[in-house]
Amino acid sequence: MGQRWRNSLLLIALILIKFSAAQPLRCKAGCGKYGNCNLETGECVCPFGRSGEACEEDLLPACRRAVDAPGQTTSHTCSRTFIPANECPRQTPFIAAYCGHVNLKPCECIRQCREYLCQPDRDGYPVCDTAIDLKEDRVCFHRTSLGREQTVEVPAKDEEGVEYYRGYLEGDQVPISYE
Repeated sequence: MGQRWRNSLLLIALILIKFSAAQPLRCKAGCGKYGNCNLETGECVCPFGRSGEACEEDLLPACRRAVDAPGQTTSHTCSRTFIPANECPRQTPFIAAYCGHVNLKPCECIRQCREYLCQPDRDGYPVCDTAIDLKEDRVCFHRTSLGREQTVEVPAKDEEGVEYYRGYLEGDQVPISYE
């Protein structure tokens, strides 16, 4: 009788272990295209400049390189997850956004960075909790043929249809000659 009781307890323990083991949660479909799925929470963790349940919303489109530009990075769909590399979905091109001040940027990119990184104070003036230089007198450029669909590639010295400004806020821009 003791052996039967021990076997029953062992069977119950195995059943409890099997059904109580935490099953990985699933993220919204498409998460792996731009984000990383946290299998413990089921949340899609978005990279800098992206938002949404599957990181589908691009908050900094003017701060990205053109899709066919050299230097693209690749999103690693399964990094920081428990999915084995051989089961990881195909990696997709992902162009990182950058708001830093090292390179000349489109005026639209700097406006998008300011909206993304800064919150208005009581007087409505943006306060940025970052070391990124978003001073209003930064020099920026605008490709006239692209409208708001700017990309971050620095214009060639002789590129036509490029306007340069000191200041990026619409209405406060001062045209400059940039050579």
